[in-house]
Amino acid sequence: MTLFIDNPTVEQILDVVDIMEALEEGHAELGHGRAINGPKFRIMTPVDPSHIPGGTYPTHHSYTSLNGAIEKWRITVNRVDSDFIHYPEVNGLKREVRVPGSPRGMFCGFVQLYDSRSGEPLAIVHDGYMQKYRVAGTAALGTKYLAKKNPKVLGLIGSGWQQTSGVEAHCAAADFELVKVFSPTRENRESFASEYSQKLGIEVRAVDTAEEAVRGSDVVNTATNAVDPVLKTEWIEPGMLITAIKDPTEIELETFERADYIVSNRNGPNWNRFAIGGTNDIPEGRTDKWGKSDKVDWEAIPMFGEVVAGVAPARTSEDQVILFPVTGEGVQFGSVAYRLYQRALERGLGTEVDTTLWLQDAKYIP
Repeated sequence: MTLFIDNPTVEQILDVVDIMEALEEGHAELGHGRAINGPKFRIMTPVDPSHIPGGTYPTHHSYTSLNGAIEKWRITVNRVDSDFIHYPEVNGLKREVRVPGSPRGMFCGFVQLYDSRSGEPLAIVHDGYMQKYRVAGTAALGTKYLAKKNPKVLGLIGSGWQQTSGVEAHCAAADFELVKVFSPTRENRESFASEYSQKLGIEVRAVDTAEEAVRGSDVVNTATNAVDPVLKTEWIEPGMLITAIKDPTEIELETFERADYIVSNRNGPNWNRFAIGGTNDIPEGRTDKWGKSDKVDWEAIPMFGEVVAGVAPARTSEDQVILFPVTGEGVQFGSVAYRLYQRALERGLGTEVDTTLWLQDAKYIP
């Protein structure tokens, strides 16, 4: 039987510390060469902006795929999404906004988990709720391995859906005493600060500018849907760890040049984008500048899995400015989905589906 695990079930069984441990194991396997990430791609078809409520030009149907394999757990994974993307301007910044398809107004996204011994599907997991903890857990592991000793101040840019898991995961990775949070809408950042001050039992303070969130922080995490930079290089101070979930759109190209040490999930562009009519009208297609600066030795950038595995160095000085851009990868989704699959089996949760629905008789295959 194949196990179908929906978002409400994921919410019931997901534990942030458990997920971070799974991500740590998965990255260590990647660093030792016992796991692999395949190429990630997005196929985009232009559609009339009126197809979605409030749609702006350009609007595309987007099909996304991230895949990989982890030998230790004998799993192969593919995360797929089918939705729409457009780029409205909010508070003076262009945003990448995903919107659901019609007519149901619901999103389509899931992780396919396969048994690499039999080739059969083990599980299909909704990707929505797990997605934000996959991102946050990886960034927070950066705090464990790359931050200076005993970091006390965490600066957050963004107070939306993604950052709700970001603050939980980072505060699970280190004993922060103060969290500063900025987002453009005052009500949002103040509500966020109030909620997580109570949930985490530490001071979470809403601040009025992104610069205030950054300056004086030991660790800075950006988690926005901006396609224009939200963190300025001039704000960076010695000893900072900077994690960003939308490199290089959230941060300036000069930040890569300013960093003393860069660690990344991948050594190249975040996405391979293929669009009918070309990618020139897609904001990220114009701003994906990775590798364009001749001031950065791009070949020398280690993968985060190598740091976790101990085959590449972590921080070597308390004054180092370290940049850790977090990108989506198949091994991350595989680590999280497999851990959720294990917990669902242990608790008797999820919906069993006949595996034979996915299988074909050999006579149909040449």
